[in-house]
Amino acid sequence: MAVKEDQELNLMKKASAITSEVYSKFFKERVMEIVDADEKVRHSKLAESVEKAIEEKKYLGGADPSTVEMCYPPIIQSGGNYSLKFSVVSDKNYMHFGAITCAMGIRYKSYCSNLVRTLMVDPTQEMQDNYNFLLQVEEELLKELKHGVKIADASNALFEFVKKEKPELVSKLTKNLGFAMGIEFREGSLVLNSKNQYKLKRGMVLNISLGFTDLLNKEGKKDEDKKYALFIGDTVQVNEVSTFPTAPQSLC
Repeated sequence: MAVKEDQELNLMKKASAITSEVYSKFFKERVMEIVDADEKVRHSKLAESVEKAIEEKKYLGGADPSTVEMCYPPIIQSGGNYSLKFSVVSDKNYMHFGAITCAMGIRYKSYCSNLVRTLMVDPTQEMQDNYNFLLQVEEELLKELKHGVKIADASNALFEFVKKEKPELVSKLTKNLGFAMGIEFREGSLVLNSKNQYKLKRGMVLNISLGFTDLLNKEGKKDEDKKYALFIGDTVQVNEVSTFPTAPQSLC
């Protein structure tokens, strides 16, 4: 069931498009409002507002709200407390204006999509450099995720790439790099890591999600500023070369 038929792929492309719309037209705009107005908003309240936004057609790219639901409650983290997993929940701490991670997955007509982004407010040069490197790492992973390639081989090649380019970040990179998706949000037997011997097949849809955790901000003065994480993720389709069903949002 991991290999999707054309009709299923079209539903997942639509789910991905809706997720991108909700992120860019609602979540990102809301975070910018909060920062500009210097509001105090709890992670949990912001997550609830995303869940309410999918009831409004203007954020859904024309989709009927009755066909749309969250795969899981949105996960928003900041202020030095990060867990780069999809099993955690947004806590009741106030959003800190530093590195803000957001994960949201939206289901359209039963089929899942997922998107993970990191927004940064007044980042240091080192934070920006690490972020840009993470984007480069994601691009490298996309090159590896091709039809007929073993998941373990793709994962190991990526770890070797990080080891060669920025060895100090190898221990910070998430051990799992994503998983296959469909009606099930997470296919437990198709997790992207260095142990999985399963071969990728054309027509599979993957959530790739990778990040660096426990990074130190040497210029941070407050406790909330001293530690940060970077987390990104997209919904991609396996082909001869893996592609995004929708072009990934440009990241801030």
